[in-house]
Amino acid sequence: MAETTLAVSFSECNAGLVVDEVDADLLAALRRAVPATKGNTRRLATLGPLLQDLEARIIDEQGDVMPARGVGVIELRGESLTPGYLTMGGFIPAQDEHGWYDTGDLGYLTEEGHVVVCGRVKDVIIMAGRNIYPTDIERAAGRVDGVRPGCAVAVRLDAGHSRESFAVAVESNAFEDPAEVRRIEHQVAHEVVAEVDVRPRNVVVLGPGTIPKTPSGKLRRANSVTLVT
Repeated sequence: MAETTLAVSFSECNAGLVVDEVDADLLAALRRAVPATKGNTRRLATLGPLLQDLEARIIDEQGDVMPARGVGVIELRGESLTPGYLTMGGFIPAQDEHGWYDTGDLGYLTEEGHVVVCGRVKDVIIMAGRNIYPTDIERAAGRVDGVRPGCAVAVRLDAGHSRESFAVAVESNAFEDPAEVRRIEHQVAHEVVAEVDVRPRNVVVLGPGTIPKTPSGKLRRANSVTLVT
């Protein structure tokens, strides 16, 4: 993370990938990461303990600090955090009056203080009081035969309105075959409903290289809105 001048946390040496498996329904509806191994679960990577001299807390929508496994905005504080940004318009502070920095990430802390990130605040889709994470939608869409690996993006629509929705764009080498396009659209919608119990407003099948990504290969979800509207 650039604002911390290096990183927030590291997994422990030789520990390998550590996964936190939680109840997906409680995560979406109650914003609680309750451990579970049966039923509808979601597997999230734990990112290890905080680096020395860094503090973290989780804040809810009212600005209150949440206990372990409460899902909210991750805030950080420490000497390595940048005080702000130098822009053409002048200096913009990055920290509040108490030194806390809002990362823009949704996540939680485990009982051991390990960091778990669920997604970006600006990307989370809120429908009927549920938090629906774009990564879950994208993973479901990516299971469909004909969708190029890593080339499915969930786009939040009507953000901030009482009835938000979402669309899905996928890339396929068969984007010029009408029959294949119809099959992919149908199967993507089916997989997404099976995964998050909500139907996308629409599904768009695109050619290779259409979905915008960062130089490091991350999806540019906000820049993908024009692909589905």
